[in-house]
Amino acid sequence: KKAEFPREWVKELAEYCKEINIDFLSAPYDTEAVDLLEEIGVAAHKTGSGEVDNLEFLAYVAKTGKPVLLAVGAATREEVDAAVSTIRAAGNEQIVLLQCVVNYPAPIADSNLRAMVKMGEELDVLYGYSDHTIGPDQGGDDPLGGLTVPLGAIALGGCMIEKHVT
Repeated sequence: KKAEFPREWVKELAEYCKEINIDFLSAPYDTEAVDLLEEIGVAAHKTGSGEVDNLEFLAYVAKTGKPVLLAVGAATREEVDAAVSTIRAAGNEQIVLLQCVVNYPAPIADSNLRAMVKMGEELDVLYGYSDHTIGPDQGGDDPLGGLTVPLGAIALGGCMIEKHVT
């Protein structure tokens, strides 16, 4: 509860983002949150890694017709296949797989960028990376201050980077 983002803040934050020319996105974790984001008019829906096997929820998100930014950290390949199939069965082909490591911070060696490329190519979807790496000055192991993995992902054909910051 201490870290929970109150829903009454969402509209105000979205309006502020619009004022300063930033596209507002938020990761919903229930259907009411999806409905709120639809009311606000988000351009896409990002689903957290923990929802990759929540197929009923993914179908609900997919039926909005908006792009689905599907985080797949800690998911099995079978779970990723089922999630993509569910989104497609709901009539939505706008999928971006976001490979990630669910450690905070994540060591560079665990990044597994090849998985991002392989899943994207085999499932015929766009792909990118949700990055949790940090530099030595923040206690991490990235000599480029948290940019090594995102730059590698783009070099390997990734079309989107989600960078976690605090």
